[in-house]
Amino acid sequence: MRRRIRAIAIPLAAVAVAACLPAQAPAAERPANPSNLSSVFASAAPGDVVVLASGNYGTFEGGHKPGVVTLRPAPGAQVTIELNFRNASNIAVVGIQNITEAWLEGSQTKNITVRGSYFSGQTTFRTGSLQNANILFDGNRHGPWSTCSGCTEARMWFPQKTSQPSGITVQNSVFGPGGDSDGIQNGSRGTQILNNTFVGITQKSGGLAHADAIQLYGSSNTVIRGNFFLDVSNCLMAPDGADHEIYEDNVCVQKVGNGTVGAMQLGSDDGSRIVHNTFYDSGGRDCDYNTRCGIMSFGAKDGDPAPSGTVVRDNIVAELSQFSSSQSQSYNLFTSDSRNGSGNIFGRPSYVGGARPMTKAGYRLAPGSIGKGAASDGLDMGARISVAPGGSTPPPAPGGSTGNSGRPGVRLLSGRKALRRRGRIRLRVTSAAAGRVVLVAAVRPKARRNGRPVRLGPKTLRFARAGSRVVKLRASRDARRRLRAWGKPRLVVRTFGGPGRRQPTGTFAFRVRR
Repeated sequence: MRRRIRAIAIPLAAVAVAACLPAQAPAAERPANPSNLSSVFASAAPGDVVVLASGNYGTFEGGHKPGVVTLRPAPGAQVTIELNFRNASNIAVVGIQNITEAWLEGSQTKNITVRGSYFSGQTTFRTGSLQNANILFDGNRHGPWSTCSGCTEARMWFPQKTSQPSGITVQNSVFGPGGDSDGIQNGSRGTQILNNTFVGITQKSGGLAHADAIQLYGSSNTVIRGNFFLDVSNCLMAPDGADHEIYEDNVCVQKVGNGTVGAMQLGSDDGSRIVHNTFYDSGGRDCDYNTRCGIMSFGAKDGDPAPSGTVVRDNIVAELSQFSSSQSQSYNLFTSDSRNGSGNIFGRPSYVGGARPMTKAGYRLAPGSIGKGAASDGLDMGARISVAPGGSTPPPAPGGSTGNSGRPGVRLLSGRKALRRRGRIRLRVTSAAAGRVVLVAAVRPKARRNGRPVRLGPKTLRFARAGSRVVKLRASRDARRRLRAWGKPRLVVRTFGGPGRRQPTGTFAFRVRR
């Protein structure tokens, strides 16, 4: 049986209109320099990438775009810029070497991403006007900024709170080491602080700031999860009140001789959850005033309301100070002063990284350790730590400072000419901890039919302390002949740590240009 195909009449006018519609322009790279950035950005369409030449761009105010426009440096370019987003939207800023200051404000400021950049100055979120803003700061480094007389005292500042969540996430970033300021001071609602490293943020004798890794001041519903605090005076300070905060899967290691009394201080707490965290206790009185490190401190200031409804569960902690009957605790591993409670145990845990690990992954409980499988959910007590790396790798500080603590950073320094002529690549490798980093690299052709990859390495680097090193990897003479035939090769670098090169710690991909 034949099917009848019904003809559909389309008005000629509609065909004429369709023919006159302009074709959507494909995404493009738009070069810019300090003299024309504003006009280039104004003409950019959604999906376009504004490629910045070297230079100081002063203050960039952005603007509104119907879709995301990205700003990034040209390969090898060194860019300095200040971000001042007051009612700006759909902007991504990626890989800037020096952001001197950032200010975000306004109810129309939404859909902003800043990734893989270095901040030498302060970042301010006016969270009285930022609500459900969809702002992401990912894989950045916030350097050793110091407050001044009359300045606020945090590298990242959230000063206000509204009835709506801020919609801001700060993740996979590094704060410190050094400087005289808090890492983050938060007074907003619902801000998320995830998987960051706070290193070397300590009180300075005669300093202008009460330098805490994170201070909560008037905030509520903050999510502080998966962070690593290393050699800090204290990890979380909230003596003036905490409101339904969530503090989970963090590892807190105070600095010997500079740790304040209380790795975490929550005053007048109302209903916060403190679950599956590790507060390191060496077993000695290593913190200020001859006290143990790794103490959780509660209570309230004179005239402030008493704490109520706090849940403390599945943690490794030295002791609980000023804990009241209106708060609940269970299934905790106490290392200094035990408390009665369902599932609580007392003893000294063993970590896979040794006595005092310098990486977050090192604080997983070792096989056979007390607290292994003893949490309320059947998992280990303390922070639930994944062994797989994830997220963005923060950039090194200018001048080659440390990379992300516990996970190396890798940056490509050479171009295609050196690779094709001499079969050589140069990499800068950064590490925020002593230890060994093993590099394995492979150069791949743009199209697989052009040949098999060329392997470079392995190369083992040993860091006596946190720092940065430049390393050269070379291909064999036979491999160099193959490299000369490839137009735009790709470089993939894998890093490994731990004994025997068994633990992968990162993967980095580059397009070899120039």
